[in-house]
Amino acid sequence: MATPGERLWRFLALVMVCALGWMIWIMYQLDPPPLVRNAAFQAFANARTREPAKPAPNVASNVAVEPVKPAPEAPPVAAKPNAAEIVDTVEAWARAWSSKDVAAYLAFYAAGFQTPGGVPRADWENSRRQRISAPKSIEITVDAPSVSVLSDELVNVTFRQGYRSDIVTSNPTTKTLVLVRTDGRWLIQSESAT
Repeated sequence: MATPGERLWRFLALVMVCALGWMIWIMYQLDPPPLVRNAAFQAFANARTREPAKPAPNVASNVAVEPVKPAPEAPPVAAKPNAAEIVDTVEAWARAWSSKDVAAYLAFYAAGFQTPGGVPRADWENSRRQRISAPKSIEITVDAPSVSVLSDELVNVTFRQGYRSDIVTSNPTTKTLVLVRTDGRWLIQSESAT
C-alpha cells in the first residue's frame, strides 16, 4: 500500500503529464501541419481572386441597368527625387563593393551606363570583377554626400570616397555619380572621380 507521501507524488506526476500533454496539444493547434496551413492559404487566395457577385437585374421596371464602368486610371505621377533615398542607394552601392558582392555591385549600374573610356560593357564588368575579387578585404566610405536634382528622373550625387584594401589605401577622392530612375530604382548612369 502506498503511503500518503507517495500518493501525493504520483498525483503530482499525473498532473504534470496531463499539463505537458495539454501544452503540446495547444502548440500543435497554434502551428497546424503544412497540409492544413497550405489549404487555408489557398482558400484565402481563391476567395480574394473571385469576382464580386453581379447585382440581379431590376425586374420591377423596364429601365436597363448599365454596369458601372471603373474610372480610367490616372497616369502614374513621377515622385520627386528624395535625397535620403538617393543617398541610401549610394551607401548601399558602397556596401556591396565593400562586401565584395560583385553581382550586387554591378546591379547598381543602369543598362545604359557610360563606361569609362567607352570600353564595351562586358569588358568593363570583367575588369570590375577582377579588381573587386583580388583583395582579401575592401572598405569604401561615402562622406559628405550632396544631391543635385537635374530632373524628376536624373540626379547628381557628389561625395568624398575613401578606398582601403589589404593591397592598397588611396587618398579620398571627390566622386560624382549621375543616377537615373529606372523602374522605381536609382541606377548609376555615369561616374567620374577627381
